[in-house]
Amino acid sequence: ISQFVSQCTHLCPPNASLSTQFIALVKCNNEQVSGHAKGLLTNVSQFPENKQAIRENGLFKYLVQAISSPQLQLGAIAGLANLVADCPENQSALLETDFVSVITPLLESFTDDKKEQALRIIMHLSSNEEHNHNMVSQILPILKKDIPAASTKTYTLPVEYSLTTVMNLSKNEKNAQEISKFDVGFIVDYSSSPVLTLRLYALQTVKFLMLNEECCELFVSGSKQGIPQGGILPAIIPQMKSQNENISQLALFSVRNIAKHSSNETIQKNLVAYGTHLIPIVLPLLESDKEQIQKLSYMVLSDLLEIQSMQDAFVKQNGVGQLLTLCVSESSPEEVANAASTQLNYLLDSNEEIMKQF
Repeated sequence: ISQFVSQCTHLCPPNASLSTQFIALVKCNNEQVSGHAKGLLTNVSQFPENKQAIRENGLFKYLVQAISSPQLQLGAIAGLANLVADCPENQSALLETDFVSVITPLLESFTDDKKEQALRIIMHLSSNEEHNHNMVSQILPILKKDIPAASTKTYTLPVEYSLTTVMNLSKNEKNAQEISKFDVGFIVDYSSSPVLTLRLYALQTVKFLMLNEECCELFVSGSKQGIPQGGILPAIIPQMKSQNENISQLALFSVRNIAKHSSNETIQKNLVAYGTHLIPIVLPLLESDKEQIQKLSYMVLSDLLEIQSMQDAFVKQNGVGQLLTLCVSESSPEEVANAASTQLNYLLDSNEEIMKQF
């Protein structure tokens, strides 16, 4: 074994190929020999040049086995983190092993450096939408334990990895209902986090989850354990007017996705309840000098005004007068004037009271 170890040191430099003898030793039934070979494999796996060879030779499961060894654990985790970074093929290969079920019970006992690397792997795996729908039930309860209160102003990589993982999982429509089964109040809390980076991840998660009607109802009504009373709307409505364009866009997208489900009685009821807050924020954004914000504002307004009660709130806020001003003002860009005109025509056709006032 010592002779084998000394002869295999040439495998460690970059661009080294994996010999058939080395692969055979990794797969060897002799536990001691295989253990030494896995130790070298954890070193070799950290070189990008070996990403393809390790996958093609079916060595992922041996790296996963190495995680259970205290001596090889850190090297195996670091190697896997490099192997799956920006490599969908390796992500799929690792997800085909029992990695998730092996790593999940170990996470809580890991030292900080091991935990950070493990969370990095999980984050990369969660970006693989083709396979990530199997991760939610195993990973989400563990991640939540490691996410501190949103009021904490400290940024750490593990928290970013965890929130990025939840965001990645939420992109897959199959995961929305599965995610909503858990205590997801931390998503609402982080959507107004004082740490901008973490708030962006949370708002993106909200944007994706709101596409699912059942999930949207839980978040909007606040009927789910962990979600604050009043639901998600009080957290995201004020952020539509944020000076940070990314924050503003995500908040507008989220409200628009919620408004798409306005035929749902519970969702409509909550939207109407916050109508007096929504309309005064959306109206000024119609004249925003940021094109994307302006477009999103019109989309949000158009979806909201599909609700009869929301039209009444719009009238009370002098929305009709503001639309008319945008239609006729010489300073209004043509695209803005046309959008305002279209919206005004819709209101005049659909609401007799607005027609009378007009």
